[in-house]
Amino acid sequence: MTRPVQLAFYQHRDKKAPLAVVRYTIFDIDDTVAAVEQIQYADSKKGWSDFEDQVVSALESQVDVAVLTHHNVKDFSDLDSYLASIGYYLNTDM
Repeated sequence: MTRPVQLAFYQHRDKKAPLAVVRYTIFDIDDTVAAVEQIQYADSKKGWSDFEDQVVSALESQVDVAVLTHHNVKDFSDLDSYLASIGYYLNTDM
């Protein structure tokens, strides 16, 4: 069974928190959770780079992604460009 990939993006107000905490969820062919990994990204140049590379790669690989950050999705240029390229913003009021 093929299921649509999910991106959940949650924004909070704590500016002292890490750049982001991201949970990646992989489903098997029967739509059962096969693996879950949670990564905390530091608010540093490497953290930003790793965050964008890994989130976009996960979405392209059909892995569900849940993001918790104090930033707006538009602050992440690579992620924002990827979402625009797949028509994500056409279906939202952002």
